[in-house]
Amino acid sequence: SSTKVQDAAREAGLEKLSGGVSGAEAERLWTVYDADGNGVLDRNEAKKLVQDMIRISCEGLQQKIDSLRAALNDEATVDELVNSIDLDKDGRITKSEFVAKAMFGVQLSTEQVHRAQSSQPSIAAEASDLPREGTVSSRVQAFEAGNRGTKRKADD
Repeated sequence: SSTKVQDAAREAGLEKLSGGVSGAEAERLWTVYDADGNGVLDRNEAKKLVQDMIRISCEGLQQKIDSLRAALNDEATVDELVNSIDLDKDGRITKSEFVAKAMFGVQLSTEQVHRAQSSQPSIAAEASDLPREGTVSSRVQAFEAGNRGTKRKADD
């Protein structure tokens, strides 16, 4: 059945195919889709492979959309992200804080997404969990150092 083929394809690594798979995973996928075992994917077998790859990608994207919608509607997660941009925790976000954080990246952590989905109490994300190199404070310092002595026209 089609569901059995999709399940076997998932186990073999089909969801990773667009980014590349190992040789062993490629061999397992071949075995799943070369249904008649003749060593060639005919048009129907190839179409099944591509259709399953697209279907599995759509399922993954839908899960991501659902997770993001949950985060959008979770006030604790939104507040946590706003607070993550307020680097000096003074209740305001300055341009240098925003630029430094924007350069570093503002992302929902897996923990935030899971919490939003389950509506559990907020747990602060650790800066060490962020996926980028360097620290936010070093980027703030670098940004501010680069702007020392420059005035905006409105300040004149």
